Amino acid sequence: MMSTSLLYDDDCGVCTIFAKGLNRLFSIHTMPMHQQSILKKGIKAIGEDEYWRSFHIVNGNKWTTEQDAIVELFKIVPLGSIPHRVIKLAPIMKYTMFVLKYLQNTRKLECEIN
Repeated sequence: MMSTSLLYDDDCGVCTIFAKGLNRLFSIHTMPMHQQSILKKGIKAIGEDEYWRSFHIVNGNKWTTEQDAIVELFKIVPLGSIPHRVIKLAPIMKYTMFVLKYLQNTRKLECEIN
């Protein structure tokens, strides 16, 4: 695994579009969560429920998810030192988490249908 990677659920259309879009826009290294070596490391690091709940940012041995992963994601995009400080502001983080929860619910519906 590269030093900083975005892990996404490659069985999920919403997640795949999100990850591929970030990769195209910002050249962020992405890795599918179903890859066996990643899956084993992830479940060991954060537990199975947490592993499948959301996307993750992995930097070395540090795993972040949901709100913390959003902050980490903003740190690795160009000019990230400014946006990651702004994203931590309560109203902005509240909106960002609302969007994340919407995407997670969309993912759940997609998974239940398939």
